[in-house]
Parts: sequence; C-alpha cells; structure tokens
Amino acid sequence: MILNYLRLITLIILFIYYQNSYAQVIADGLPGCLAIEDSAGTSCGGGTTFFGINGLGQFEVNNIDGEFCCSGSGGDGSGYFEFEEIDISCFQDIMISMNYSASSTNYEDDFPTAPQFGCTGTGTDNSHDQIVFMYIIDGGVEVQSLYVHGTTQGNFTGTWNEGPLNGNTLTIKVYAANKASAEKFYFDNLVIEASASSVSAGDDFTYCGDGPINLDGDGDG
Repeated sequence: MILNYLRLITLIILFIYYQNSYAQVIADGLPGCLAIEDSAGTSCGGGTTFFGINGLGQFEVNNIDGEFCCSGSGGDGSGYFEFEEIDISCFQDIMISMNYSASSTNYEDDFPTAPQFGCTGTGTDNSHDQIVFMYIIDGGVEVQSLYVHGTTQGNFTGTWNEGPLNGNTLTIKVYAANKASAEKFYFDNLVIEASASSVSAGDDFTYCGDGPINLDGDGDG
C-alpha cells in the first residue's frame, strides 16, 4: 500500500515537472511569420553589397558600414534590422534563440570590449566588424544581450540565446556592421518560446498577429 502511494506521488511530481518545463513556440522568423518591421543600412566604400532577405530566407548583411556614412571614410556601425513587436502578456518566461553565421574571410576587431556606434574620425570607421543583439520589453530602452566580434568566421558563427523574459510586449533588434565586399553575416531560425502556464492551451501552434485566437484547451481561471 505504501509502495503504491509512493509511486503515485512520484508520478504526480513528474507530471507537474513536465507541465512546468514544457515550452511552446509562440512566434518564429527567418523563416516564419514574424516580419521584419524596420531596417536601415548603407555601404560607404563601394564594392559588392547586400542588405535584406536573401534567396535562402536569411537576413544577409554584406558590406554594410552602418546606418550613416562618416565624413572621412566608412560608417557609424549602426546598421540594424528590427522585428515587429509581439504581445507576450499571456505568456511567461519567454526564451529567444536565433542563429548567426558569416562568410569565410578575415574580419577586424578594433573594439574588443564593447560595441562601437558613431563616427570616430579614424580608420576604425572603415574596419570594425560587429553584431549586437538587443531586445526591448514594454517599449522601453534597448537592452544589450550579446556582443559578437572577432577576426574569424568562427567568431561570427553561433546561436544567440536570451531569457527568461517577462512583460507585455517584446521587440527584437539586431545591429550588424561589416565593411568589405567579402564580409557577409547571415541570420536565420529565430524562435520565441514561452513556458506553459497552469492552464493548458492545447496543442502547440505558432501565432503571429494582434487578432483574437481560439485555444483548444482546458483549465480553471
């Protein structure tokens, strides 16, 4: 009798753990339904350049010096793309992941300790390469999550992970600057997940939008 009782308690604990640890995808992009709402970037030194969605569905940054060019040479390093704001008020413990990669070439790392934005008036305006992942909660200030820099393809290849985050709205913004025709950054496979609440919403689904949705689930609340 006691053994059966202990088994029942163990099953209940495992069930609660599973429910609390289970995560569902609430939005995705590149590819997916979460659109890029805003972007700005320019090439200041000539040569091959690209800034936008490529044929593979990735956001590609190629020879983009910044949002604006500097008076001497190069750019301010502030080129960016930003996803549309999403409502996260019905979810908790938001987790973000997105892959980034780069072409095989040499890169420049003039500012190894922190990102550089703006014109310096020196040769670094035309050399420093960087990626900076940001997020914004509830329309507030940009929060720096990950600064990517270095001199090799491997330094600019990985997965950005952030969370858990909580709030009412979430915006994701990525700054990216590389300053030569051979230098390319690629971004894809954005996934935004949320921990399940105490009320089941039914099977997994991906939702992007502002309109009402019907959930096939049950619970009290």
